[in-house]
Amino acid sequence: MTDALDLLQPYLDALGTGFASASAPDGTPVLATPFRFLGGSPLEVAVWREGADTYITDRGLLLDSLLIGGVDAFEVSAHRDRVIAALAEHGVELDGSIAVTKAGVDIGAALHRLIQALLSGQAAGREGLRPPHEAGQPRVYRAICEILNDHGAPFQQDYRVRGLSRRTYHLDFRFVLRVTEIVSAALVVISGRSLEQAERWHYRFRDIHGARPRLQRLAIVDDGVAWSDDAQVALVQETELIIGPGDVGGLDRYLRAGGVAART
Repeated sequence: MTDALDLLQPYLDALGTGFASASAPDGTPVLATPFRFLGGSPLEVAVWREGADTYITDRGLLLDSLLIGGVDAFEVSAHRDRVIAALAEHGVELDGSIAVTKAGVDIGAALHRLIQALLSGQAAGREGLRPPHEAGQPRVYRAICEILNDHGAPFQQDYRVRGLSRRTYHLDFRFVLRVTEIVSAALVVISGRSLEQAERWHYRFRDIHGARPRLQRLAIVDDGVAWSDDAQVALVQETELIIGPGDVGGLDRYLRAGGVAART
């Protein structure tokens, strides 16, 4: 596989500093570039050959960087559609979670094309981010936003996720932690009729878990809501964490623990 990098070497020599080649633990040739995604992670590409063809990919870093920035483009969604369209303008495809292009004769031009596609795809994906709206939100929203910002946890409000039944649900927040791996969590605020909402989210969370088993499910009960034992029982089996009314600090403890949930 290393002969794919040999093809690029004259081009890299001409570019000078900022580019360096190495091998991933599985032996895949990897090229480091001087570019970075908005979150600060380096833009690296993998290069390999299959017969007479040479391919260059982003190693899945584009979608990971968008996820860290608060945009989930892994699922079928408007976010993913925008990313696909932006990549396609530069002759790059999204194969699952990996952006890939076939190099052809001019591998240097293909590298430029992929880098431009990744930067364009990042910008297109982030177009889906909307500023938070405070009108009509539960009182605890402001405290949640402050805590997430204090911990540097990128988040998105009014997050849409599809369950195993293919139904789409609206959650109040979706945020990301960077620990040993990316920890992604969805959060809903329970307000109003607590038992009715707890029973509703019991089934919604179960459906979401069927489609996204690694997505942690959190619930925060708004201040002043009468939270009962019946509501707790209705929701507890389908969440990783329930934070009771008046204890928004439970979210801070969860974040300090690196996304390790302990029910409160």
